[in-house]
Amino acid sequence: MQNAVIGREKEWAELRPASVKKRVMVIGGGPAGLEVSRVAALRGHEVALYERSGELGGQVLIAAKVPTRQEIAGITRWLALQVQKLGVDIHLNTEVTPQIVERENPDAVVVATGSVPSSLSVPGATSQNLVDERSVLLGKAVSVRRTHNAVS
Repeated sequence: MQNAVIGREKEWAELRPASVKKRVMVIGGGPAGLEVSRVAALRGHEVALYERSGELGGQVLIAAKVPTRQEIAGITRWLALQVQKLGVDIHLNTEVTPQIVERENPDAVVVATGSVPSSLSVPGATSQNLVDERSVLLGKAVSVRRTHNAVS
């Protein structure tokens, strides 16, 4: 899915300009942060997007590493292009601190920082002997195919 309006054109197709232009700070450059930045900019707000890593895309970048899921990266490529065209001020390699929020003094802050993997609560499962799929896809672990386990 790359266009959330498809099938909902009647309700969502017309974005009305905001009655009051605001300075919006978006924290997180994954799909949610990119989409809120795009929509806020389309409505006429001044948007600054902050991403802790050096690349926009968030967890979609990890999902796209699966050979059969590479096309999913198109979601964030399209969104990144749109926010650039709309003049969103993009800050990569920037972890937002309270001091940054205070300095920038935005009218609104949107936190779109993604999810945190849950831990497995199984007897004997420790961080030393378990690796999540993100670590495997990012090359931080080796996948053992026969047993569907991962080892570091």
